[in-house]
Amino acid sequence: IIKNNDLEYTLSIQLVRDYQNYQIQIHTDSAIRQITSLIYFPSLESDKNDGTIFFIDTIKNRKVKDSKEKFNFNEGFKEVKKFEYIPNLSIDFQVSSNSWHGVYPTKSKYRDSLQISIFFIRNGSELFELPFSSFMYVLLFFLCFNGVYF
Repeated sequence: IIKNNDLEYTLSIQLVRDYQNYQIQIHTDSAIRQITSLIYFPSLESDKNDGTIFFIDTIKNRKVKDSKEKFNFNEGFKEVKKFEYIPNLSIDFQVSSNSWHGVYPTKSKYRDSLQISIFFIRNGSELFELPFSSFMYVLLFFLCFNGVYF
């Protein structure tokens, strides 16, 4: 935890291993999570189709009642981008009410990844969204951290 005046940053780094047939329905991540970064570490036998998929909500302005609420793939969402599960791919995004993503049932025996998340809390309890300009600085940090240089 890093504290700066009334702002608290929490960085979470997790090595994740999902098993064959793993899936996660469409969701937007936790309300306090501001940035998510996924880095893939597939084996030689991994299926490249086991990556994360981003969706748009075709039922406009869908309200999420709970940050743990998930939706089935056929509940009014359209696939807009499917990332391949390939070595060292980094997917970085700001969590919002429109950052819909999920994973179809996987074929790989294991789906290994590094998940990095940044959480922001103000005044110990009030949640807030990171301003876009600040988000860009943090995104540049992640891109450089993941080996993408300008």
